[in-house]
Amino acid sequence: MKSILKFLFKLLVVASCIMILLIGGLEINKYLTDYSKEAEQKRELYEIRLKLIEEVDTNYRILKSIVPKWNRFYAELSLKRDRDTVQHKEIEPKDFLIVHQQLFHFNHEIDKIESHKWETYKYKISDLGKYQDTEDLMQWRQEKSHMITKTYILQEQLMYDLEELNKASHDILAFSNSKIYTDNTNIQYNFEYKKFYYYLNKVDKSIYNLLKHQYADNLNHLIRTSSELRNRYRNILLEKEYYKLETQKENAVDTISIALQKCMAQKKNNGINMNNFKYYTKQKDDQLLVLLKKQDSTHKISKQSRTELVDNVNTCLKDLKLQDVAAYYISIQLDDYDYIIKTPDIEIIEKTKNNETYTFQLQYFYRNQVIEEFFVDNIWYPKE
Repeated sequence: MKSILKFLFKLLVVASCIMILLIGGLEINKYLTDYSKEAEQKRELYEIRLKLIEEVDTNYRILKSIVPKWNRFYAELSLKRDRDTVQHKEIEPKDFLIVHQQLFHFNHEIDKIESHKWETYKYKISDLGKYQDTEDLMQWRQEKSHMITKTYILQEQLMYDLEELNKASHDILAFSNSKIYTDNTNIQYNFEYKKFYYYLNKVDKSIYNLLKHQYADNLNHLIRTSSELRNRYRNILLEKEYYKLETQKENAVDTISIALQKCMAQKKNNGINMNNFKYYTKQKDDQLLVLLKKQDSTHKISKQSRTELVDNVNTCLKDLKLQDVAAYYISIQLDDYDYIIKTPDIEIIEKTKNNETYTFQLQYFYRNQVIEEFFVDNIWYPKE
């Protein structure tokens, strides 16, 4: 009897162990499945966020491109050549032909503004929420209901107001071409005239608001919430600086780079011809980005010469005694994928295998900046 009880006890223990293993296995499998779903969800969020950023950025560039012409257009219609008054010139009906043609151009450009990615984004966010309501999703829903939504609503309002402005301009032209004038015609003309300036001011304010706040705030918010996106867009900023370096007609253009070029020409540099380099600098706050590019890649430079070269650049910069500069970010491009890097935190002398090493180190020059700076107030009020 005792042996039977002992056997049953062992059987119970074994069964319990098997049960524990099964339950544990199921829990582990559930955890791995949930982890996999969350990882997939994060990747999908990243992809739709990236597409939304690209759309907002494109719309931003479209609006920035028309601002100079819009400023001149508004100034020609404004009595005091500024936006602090609602007074406008008394324009003859016949002169509205030119006005109407200009408005047609603005309408054509603003029609390029899109919202397809925004619509896809809203659908995707709702669709992803069916599986798991993560913290990321809740954050994105807040964005959808506040900042980004406001921007796209303002875009739609701008397009509507511009269309109404075009209609008013067209009607004024029609009245001016009419051979029959009645009291009703004059009343209707005055109504369309007031309507024209009403929508002119609305369009003007919408353009300013989108450029001053909406687009930049949205892009900064969308990009800064992801370290991967921050790195990506800082790289884009750096690539644009290199493009400016490569496309400048002279070896040195800005004041600091010209002074640096003269200083480097006086150094021995171990026989390196410094006239064969292009120079470019950009200052941001108390930091200076310094880019040099060797235009002839036929002659290789030894490690000793590379060290001497970057040391001489650093010495020349200090000799310039730039009082408002506290940190230098130096990049000397010798060939494709061959850069000498010196920042306040690191120095890379050896040839790099790819661009990631140097771009990552130079990113710190931009600090929290992730998009190109654009100061609409500098161009908004037309100058005489």
